[in-house]
Amino acid sequence: MTVPTGYGPSKEFGSRWNRLLFDGDEKNYELWETKFLAHLRLLDLKTTILGGAPAAGSDGVAADANKNEEAYAVLIQLLDDKSLSLVMRDAADDGRKALQILRDHYAGKGKPRVISLYTELTSLQKGMNESVTDYIIRAETAITALRNAGETLSDGLLTAMILKGLPDVFKPFSVHITQSDSTLSFADFKTKLRSYESTEKCGASGSGEDSVMKVKGRDRRDNWSAKLTCFTCGLKGHKAAECTSIGERRDQRQWCSLCKSATHKDANCRRRKRDKVKQAVDEEDHTFAFKVQLDAAAPVNAERMRGLMVDSGATRHIITDMEKFEEFDPNFQAQSHILELADGERASGIALKKGTAKVRMRDNKGRDVDLMLKEALYVPSFSQDIFSVKAATAQGATVIFKEGQNRLIHKNDSTHQRAGGNLRYFEKLLFKQLQELNQSYQPASEEPILLGTYNRPPDHLPEREAYEALCRGEGLQMTEARRSRLFCRYHDGRRNPRLLLRPLKEEDEWDSPHIVRYLGILSDEEIGKIKELAKPRLARATVRDPKTGVLTTANYRVSKSAWLEGEDDPVIERVNQRIEDITGLTVDTAELLQVANYGVGGQYEPHYDFSRKDEPDAFKRLGTGNRVATFLNYMSDVEAGGATVFPDFGAAIWPRKGTAVFWYNLFRSGEGDYRTRHAACPVLVGSKWVSNKWIHERGQEFRRPCGLTEVD
Repeated sequence: MTVPTGYGPSKEFGSRWNRLLFDGDEKNYELWETKFLAHLRLLDLKTTILGGAPAAGSDGVAADANKNEEAYAVLIQLLDDKSLSLVMRDAADDGRKALQILRDHYAGKGKPRVISLYTELTSLQKGMNESVTDYIIRAETAITALRNAGETLSDGLLTAMILKGLPDVFKPFSVHITQSDSTLSFADFKTKLRSYESTEKCGASGSGEDSVMKVKGRDRRDNWSAKLTCFTCGLKGHKAAECTSIGERRDQRQWCSLCKSATHKDANCRRRKRDKVKQAVDEEDHTFAFKVQLDAAAPVNAERMRGLMVDSGATRHIITDMEKFEEFDPNFQAQSHILELADGERASGIALKKGTAKVRMRDNKGRDVDLMLKEALYVPSFSQDIFSVKAATAQGATVIFKEGQNRLIHKNDSTHQRAGGNLRYFEKLLFKQLQELNQSYQPASEEPILLGTYNRPPDHLPEREAYEALCRGEGLQMTEARRSRLFCRYHDGRRNPRLLLRPLKEEDEWDSPHIVRYLGILSDEEIGKIKELAKPRLARATVRDPKTGVLTTANYRVSKSAWLEGEDDPVIERVNQRIEDITGLTVDTAELLQVANYGVGGQYEPHYDFSRKDEPDAFKRLGTGNRVATFLNYMSDVEAGGATVFPDFGAAIWPRKGTAVFWYNLFRSGEGDYRTRHAACPVLVGSKWVSNKWIHERGQEFRRPCGLTEVD
């Protein structure tokens, strides 16, 4: 049996441990206790927590007490905060007592709870879209709770209660059960009920004709058939299914199957199309747009929703903030613009203005760009801005809806992989033509790199505000719900022999993309040796020019770096092997261990570790593919500044000496994860030492195989 360490077992999403957690819902307690006792059975603790007799002698009593404490330790890790507060004071280190407290609270035998369960059972009603299996499970949940409370329920009583909640379609079945003379157990009743449901489904899966029980009979006291009215021809005496009027007359009839009215057809029914949508209709300025309905229970001062809701049915963009408009149409008349609801209700004056609005979107390279929406309507009463697909396509844009790959492509889009080559081709062609005319040509799109130093354009850092806020510690605060998905655990590298006896402490820093921190990676002696080897080789750090692919210095990366090989010292070889053991990825194709030192003011602005498709293949000469993952060691504490931040999703990871963080730069498909754009914040006080290992794709084919989609 595994000895509890106190650091917590693995709680990865979808794991068995995660399914054992109790959410504090009384209705789920019975199912949870069953799974919990089964889990204790695997740990050889079930007999102990259920009050089994300990072995004879003092040793047996001591062993039983120890197992009881272990059962308590396992129990409290699976409880929500409310349930934990019930047992933590009255049953500390006592698994048996803690389980009994939970049973008394969630499955007690008190009179009020028994009355509540009887009320629930007698008022059962099968939902319209609910299956018989789900309906029976709801009933059996209350039945089991009543039996656990000591109540006696006969099979006949249970059958009657369930029959009472069935809809009219089950009436033939109810009549058959109630008038049958044979003794029927509750188990047999459930089997027959499910069988009847299956039979009904098979019978109703055919045509859309009248589905009625075919019973023929005659009431001599009253000719009931003469009172029937045919919905096809309008005459009395027969049903629509028996009507002999077919062909053109049947096609031309008006009948709505939803309203049961002959005033209109199904295709024109307004009730059928009703939902939480408004249609803006103006006979002079014909416009359709969705409106998001506000919840009456929501607070009046609720925060306005952000972003754009993409709507394929609206014909105009809807903007709720006047400050986003660049100009307005002076000829637009608000009072003549009518909003018509799906149910026919009309209102005017809702759209106050019409004009050109500017909104901000993020392109496929992670850059924020401004987008101009023409003829957008200003509707301050809406709670959500709406992007009209029809309006965009009318302007020549293309909208692609595909799972995980939704795209809006401008009519002048030049993101095609051959666009850059085409541009240069036409520039050369223009240059040749101008030469023939004895004119000079200077391309404005190509700026020379001066003095061997590449400077980014002023607009190359659209996330600067978020980046600087994260460096100041003013970034996004993770919600409690999201923080609850972060765990700490012991990590043995999937039972790696070198980590089994000395597993590492692993902490989740972020859930998606998954970023983890490992504690105790480097000792003080190893850090000292790495610094000693790196100091004589330190030189100004370089970056790769995105235009030429050549390494050069840049003012947005201020640090010194050095590269260390495994042959330089056994410490470096040991660190490389440790990284391979932890990540499960081979380092045979990885780059050398890079050591970097950031002094006061040292920084590295937001950047990607992997090579994008729109820049020269920076790693072609290596023949090892792209950088699949980054392993970053912190070799010093920093008094102020120096955090590693991710502006895209708001994560800030602060240096802690001897620890390391790890994340994947590529999805399993090999596509780059653009969310991993990160930065090294400026050092304000002190000195920051780090070392990192960039792991490449080659050699990971069986260690990290491809997923089923591009974003696995």
